[in-house]
Amino acid sequence: MAKKKAAHKKADKRAKRVKRGRPKPAKRRAPARKPPKGKALQLTMQEPEYGPTFFLTAENEMAEAYAIDGTPHFRTVHSYRLEHAAIMEFEEQDGKILY
Repeated sequence: MAKKKAAHKKADKRAKRVKRGRPKPAKRRAPARKPPKGKALQLTMQEPEYGPTFFLTAENEMAEAYAIDGTPHFRTVHSYRLEHAAIMEFEEQDGKILY
């Protein structure tokens, strides 16, 4: 006797049901980053910009100044000091001050 072949099952045409159970937890997102707070700006010590070096002689700060070669200078030493110039002083032998 010949054996019967197994009958193929027909696929159900019904809508499939969703399995009940816990839903998958949502993936955690990284927290939104705030822009970094800027540090208070620290003023750095700036090196003073020196002009050209020159030498003047004068009896005092308010007196008329002369260049090394003896020509009169158009400004006094006091006027340079008012501009916050760093002026060094050297005493000369003839009583005049070298600035």
